[in-house]
Amino acid sequence: MSGEVIKWLNEQHPWLQETASRILSKGTLDDRDVSDLVLIIKAPITQGVTQERDYPRIESPAVTTDIIRLVSIGEVQNIENLAPRNSLVFGSGNLCVVYGCNGSGKSGYVRILKKACGKPGANELNPNVYKPIPTQQSCMITYDINGRLVPIQWVANGDPITVLASLDIFDTLSGRAYIDDESEPSYVPAELAFFSDLVKVSKTLEKVLDTEQAALGKKLPEIPAKYSHTETWRTYIDMSLEMEPSKLKAIMSWTEEESKKLADLNSRLKTVDPSAEARKRRNVKIQIDRLISELNAALLKVDVASCSKLIELRQLATEKRRIASESVKALSSIIKLDGIGNQTWRALWFAARDYSISAAYKDKPYPNLEGPSLCVLCHQSLDQDAKNRLRSLESFVTGKLQSEALVAETLLNNSLLLLPKIPDIDALKSACQAAELSDEVQKTLETIWLKILCIVELLKTVFSISDISQIEPGLLGVITTLRDLSRQNEDVAVQYDNDSKSFDRNTAASEVLNLQAKEWTFQQSKAISAEIDRLRQLRQYDGWKKSTGTMGISKKAGELSEILITDAYIARFNVELQKLGAKNISVELVKTRVAFGHSKHQVLLKGLVKKNIKTSEILSEGENRIVSLAAFLADVTGKHSASPFIFDDPISSLDQSYEEKTIDRLVELSQNRQVLIFTHRLSFLGMINDRADPNILSIRCEPWGTGEPGELPIFGKKPDGALRNLKNDRLSKARKVLQSEGNDAYYPLAKSICSDIRILMERIVETVFLADVIQRHRREVQTKDKVNNLCKIQKEDCAFVDEIVTKYSRYEHSQSSEAPVEVPQPDDLTEDIDKILSWHDEFKGRE
Repeated sequence: MSGEVIKWLNEQHPWLQETASRILSKGTLDDRDVSDLVLIIKAPITQGVTQERDYPRIESPAVTTDIIRLVSIGEVQNIENLAPRNSLVFGSGNLCVVYGCNGSGKSGYVRILKKACGKPGANELNPNVYKPIPTQQSCMITYDINGRLVPIQWVANGDPITVLASLDIFDTLSGRAYIDDESEPSYVPAELAFFSDLVKVSKTLEKVLDTEQAALGKKLPEIPAKYSHTETWRTYIDMSLEMEPSKLKAIMSWTEEESKKLADLNSRLKTVDPSAEARKRRNVKIQIDRLISELNAALLKVDVASCSKLIELRQLATEKRRIASESVKALSSIIKLDGIGNQTWRALWFAARDYSISAAYKDKPYPNLEGPSLCVLCHQSLDQDAKNRLRSLESFVTGKLQSEALVAETLLNNSLLLLPKIPDIDALKSACQAAELSDEVQKTLETIWLKILCIVELLKTVFSISDISQIEPGLLGVITTLRDLSRQNEDVAVQYDNDSKSFDRNTAASEVLNLQAKEWTFQQSKAISAEIDRLRQLRQYDGWKKSTGTMGISKKAGELSEILITDAYIARFNVELQKLGAKNISVELVKTRVAFGHSKHQVLLKGLVKKNIKTSEILSEGENRIVSLAAFLADVTGKHSASPFIFDDPISSLDQSYEEKTIDRLVELSQNRQVLIFTHRLSFLGMINDRADPNILSIRCEPWGTGEPGELPIFGKKPDGALRNLKNDRLSKARKVLQSEGNDAYYPLAKSICSDIRILMERIVETVFLADVIQRHRREVQTKDKVNNLCKIQKEDCAFVDEIVTKYSRYEHSQSSEAPVEVPQPDDLTEDIDKILSWHDEFKGRE
């Protein structure tokens, strides 16, 4: 490998360096290589590091030494209109001409060869369109490679025959391509083939990356069309990596305030009577405020301070009663029962007193000890001891200690009566529903009231504040929630008051759509995050694919192709123009560009004033033909090959000068390679017969189809050769018929031979006697290097020609009934043919 290419490679991406190394080492890369190269592309490149590598040497392709020849095409089934019963055999010589009139099958054979060789632009081979569609189309193609015959049963439109890919085929379509289109040279040096391989691998890697990238399909849900006029919709559909983060964040967030605002707007839009709704909101607020007030009042009565005060009252009442109870001991002498002074006893005492002064002994102090008084409980008469006992007990009850104890107990009882009344659970639920509270808030309120009930019950018995568990502060946060709800209902009520005066429903509806769209995109937050990740991956793939671009490879290949291909290609084109007599045509072969490592060339007009003019539109039909032929030969003669040339009507549209030059060039080509020429021009047969000794075949259209090989028409043969064939073949057969079947069978054969002798004699007059200066049906008179041959004509020659033509013209006319002319016998015909051949050879050899 040249140092310049190595230097260039060491400046490339690591994947390209590795690709070059593997191509040069292995030749063809497999799927594992492709996978490895994709990983190298995706790997980060260490910045500032240049990798110096050694590469295997580019080996020049071995010169193809195989000698390939086309031998025959036969057994044609259902291809075009071809239906030959015999194979078309091209013979052993290097130069073969296949002659046939229009519609005889020439183009069908050329189409078969183009398709079988895999030539670009080869048309599909159709069956006979006037017959039912066949089940199979095929033919037998036999070729010779290095002296070994290889028959191939080829299925039409199937895979090309690999060995025949090197055949070079020229027809109107392939010739036009050099002028109308850019073409790529057939021969590519090893260095440029290497760059072409790099391009192929690049395209393969790009395709792999494309496939992987395509698998990263967009999974973002489609936003509903009803949001299409919102800013959120625009942000969502325009999502990209370049978008401001704040915009993306906005469509991926959703706050409680926005949720409430959406609900509020929806409610306002649904409201028919805003004033009634305002009243409803305020009624709800009243319910909430009542719940707050009752709860706060209850909480105030069971807070730590209130609980402590009530417990202190219980402690005081208990202590006062203890002291009063101690004073009962002073009455121990008169007390006959236990429990005097306790609460039950005192209750009984005060009940008895109330009964005495209100019913038994009205307006008399208690106890009534006057006269024969009775006990108000048992109604027994009171003796003096009983009276003294009652008097002492009354003094005890109405004493200071008892009074203090009673006052303390009364204060305690009154405080207990002030403890909060716990609402009925059903009543609480109804109040919560009226306040439109959530189940969670309702449950919190029920929990708080149950805890208040527990505290109230405990306050009836406990003596220490430590025995009472206070309500958790967290639960009391519900009061703040209730206050917020109260305020919100008031705010809504105020809003409805304002709405009743002025409310833009269109603006509100638009705002609702904006909020709904934002809520929808918030619900797609995960999908949005996934889409952003996907976009990042797509950008990565874009970068990776960009690194597989072929522009740099093509540029370098273009530099090399200028040296290795273009100059030599153009030189060959100019040589071919000269050989074909077309050097005066103002055309040139130009390298137009390098695409994917391949140099493109095209034939263009020289010295144009007006640009963008197609060459084919300016040149005549004949000029187009000769220039395209020169371009074709310049191209295909640049490669190393010993494969056949195939030409389909190469001199079509050419004048005599171009025809002669073209035939000379074809004969020259046949010195080293097989040249097969398909033509319908008799003049071509005449000229090529004069310059070489080709194998001339004839094909024709028969009732069963076209392409049938047969005898070359007599007007297409060399006169002397045709005469010898007439003598040795047809006359010999006629002699046998005469001997075996008699005159009747012999007559038509002999008459046909006489007619052909006359035709061949006329051809001799045209091509030999008159030196081909003038021919029937040819428009021009050709004098160049020919007129001097007319000097050879002598009087005796004229007499001989006149004699033979006159003699054999008689068999072309109606015969006199009195003096009919009999057809000559075989010996007479043999003698005349020998005389003509003898004269012909002597005349041609005459100085």
